[in-house]
Amino acid sequence: MCQFLKIVILYLYHLFIIFGFLFEIPIYGPLTTRRLSVLIGMIILLINKKNAAKVYSYFSKKKIGTYYALFLFCALLSLFNVSFQTSMKNTYLEIWYFFYMILYILVFAVFLVVEFKDIEKLVYVYIGAFALQFVIVLYGLLDNNFLIYIYENWYFGDDRFAETVSKGTRLMGIALNSSNGSITCSSACVLIAFAYITGRLNRFLFYLSYSMMMILTIFIGRTGALVELALLVYIIMINFKLSNIFIIIGFIFCGVSIITYLLGEVSPLAADALSGWIMGAFDPESRSETINGIAAVVPSLSPEMIFGTGVMRGRADSGIVVGSDSGYVKFYGAIGIIGAFCYYLAYLKLFSLPMRKFVLRKLKFFFYFVIVLIYIIEYKEPFLMYYTLPCAFLTVLLFNEFYARKNINIE
Repeated sequence: MCQFLKIVILYLYHLFIIFGFLFEIPIYGPLTTRRLSVLIGMIILLINKKNAAKVYSYFSKKKIGTYYALFLFCALLSLFNVSFQTSMKNTYLEIWYFFYMILYILVFAVFLVVEFKDIEKLVYVYIGAFALQFVIVLYGLLDNNFLIYIYENWYFGDDRFAETVSKGTRLMGIALNSSNGSITCSSACVLIAFAYITGRLNRFLFYLSYSMMMILTIFIGRTGALVELALLVYIIMINFKLSNIFIIIGFIFCGVSIITYLLGEVSPLAADALSGWIMGAFDPESRSETINGIAAVVPSLSPEMIFGTGVMRGRADSGIVVGSDSGYVKFYGAIGIIGAFCYYLAYLKLFSLPMRKFVLRKLKFFFYFVIVLIYIIEYKEPFLMYYTLPCAFLTVLLFNEFYARKNINIE
């Protein structure tokens, strides 16, 4: 009984850290749950200096210097733009972003490997965190008053979704909504997929957890759902069994059908609007409008755009307007074509640093596939700025290296 209690307490402690990191909730002043989780992680790493140093050594010392240099160059560009532009808010956030990026992605990923030592344990905590959100979103789906309560208490000051929430056509969890939230859901699927491919997660739990994540993501945001679908297709291809296809499609179809039916009983209008919103992801005209919209607001290349304006979204003193949500366009506007190139090259360098050994040959192609997905979805929004997906991906890269160096049998 005492041992069981210890296990429960440890799980709840880990759940607190992971939930706080994934879903950033204000606590007091500048303190948020994400910053608190990262602070706890840093303290743990300082206590376990030896293990932290071992995991950090997975990064090539020579190559990681290039990564730091690229990000320092981008930070200096943003600092330089502060002196000449009035968009202080956007530029200021960007400067701090480079600092947070190292803490929230690199440092926290190292902490996850040091703390959990096994991807299976980490995946169970991630599943627990998203299961809580699944219950919250499902309850909000069936009871619009609860959805409004969540919106009014966890999204104070944000009036963007007031109308859609009141109609029940915009679903959200706690600090989990829209495309940003859907990509946070996708970060869990990257971990789940890695655990399944390496045999650390059995087939039933994979089907159950992945189906839950896809259902949750479908109701949160379409972008993440498409990422998860692409991952699922890839997994089916490398582990091709006809039964696998039918089982997981059956899980998702039944789940979505039941939830949509229940919603239709409660609010037919919301059910119709939600169905149209989901199917819009597969509408060619909708995708064409998105691409054309981005192209229309990309600043043309000029001497000023070599090093940027400091404006991620808005109007610079020179009259240049950056009005797109695309990650590529935002960083092109902020730090110019050279800075944006260095920024995305730095991430590519970061992801490639631990990719030296592979415990399974098929993992090499899985990692490359995820990198391609990350850079594809960046055209829609600056998802790399949201930390959760790059952190999850870097974590599986480090776990792969951890297993390879320990010669752990994963088959």
